[in-house]
Amino acid sequence: MPIFCIGQSLEKNVEQVFEEIYQFNFNTAKESIADLKKKNQNNSSIYLLEANYHWWKIIARDSLEANIDHCKKSLDNALTQIMTSKADETTKEELFKLITIYGIKARLELINENHLQVLNYLYKTIDKVKSTFDENDYPPFNLTSGLYNFYMAHTESTMPYLKPFMVLFPNGDIDIGIQQLNEARKLSSYYSTEASYFLMKIYTDYRTDLKKAVFYAEELANKYPTNMFFQTFLLGIYCDLKETTKISKQVSVIEDLATHHDQLSETTKQHFLLRAYNKIGMYHYLTDTKQALKYFDQALTFENFSNDEYFNSMLHKALIIDQTDKNAVALYSQIIAKSDNDEMKSIAKKKLKELE
Repeated sequence: MPIFCIGQSLEKNVEQVFEEIYQFNFNTAKESIADLKKKNQNNSSIYLLEANYHWWKIIARDSLEANIDHCKKSLDNALTQIMTSKADETTKEELFKLITIYGIKARLELINENHLQVLNYLYKTIDKVKSTFDENDYPPFNLTSGLYNFYMAHTESTMPYLKPFMVLFPNGDIDIGIQQLNEARKLSSYYSTEASYFLMKIYTDYRTDLKKAVFYAEELANKYPTNMFFQTFLLGIYCDLKETTKISKQVSVIEDLATHHDQLSETTKQHFLLRAYNKIGMYHYLTDTKQALKYFDQALTFENFSNDEYFNSMLHKALIIDQTDKNAVALYSQIIAKSDNDEMKSIAKKKLKELE
């Protein structure tokens, strides 16, 4: 099944660009996309490819705000090309692309937890999604329908305050969604990778089954060894599973990528190292405070970050040393002053009061 059904002439080129994106070879991917745009002007598939490039740059935390803006523009360009098509009716290929466009737009809004705007984009796809549920002759719909079925059912069960806004949506079904995503894994690289990515996230974040999650995570990490997101995600699962030997090997993989992957920005490398060191610090926190402090200190070398991982490392370092080191007061005070995480700030305030 060709990616976005663009035909054989572009298939190999586009599939190769997706491989570069998934390998985090962002410079190579950017050059290839620019070349494809010159040779295939006003092509919705190329704009959608470009949007996926910016989406993965967002995941890599590289120039976050700029890539969010670029991603939105690429999606709008793809949408314009489809909507101005002179075809008498929307093809299945265009329908898939429309659902994908609004799906990525919704994901962009989730970054800032704009749930109502997410629903707004989903409203735009209601009729489109309904029309694909019984399209057994177009396999890529397993990806879009699978995501819809799972996340709609999950949202209904975990965010009841949104139910009044969802009365027009078809009901989701978690088990059917997972089944459809596994069917999408049987397709070509783009569909397979995206389906495995979401299944990995589902079994880690929503339907906690780490043995299933590690299956998809190892598959992705092995297929894309230079993707720091997949490698760091896998490390997190190993920590949760307490796979001590695998943890040690996996952190070496991540550190090696940070040293040698020449197509990644320093911000991207530091982002994933911070995530890795914080996760390993938490792994050691209850059993080996010396090792925990080692990794928390490594995480805290990335002072240009102010995310939850950074302040979590700061908080747990303070919790370890607060009975023996006056520096704990300074750490708690910094969390209270700079963290956006209310739970961490509450803990820091309570511990600071105990030290008075």
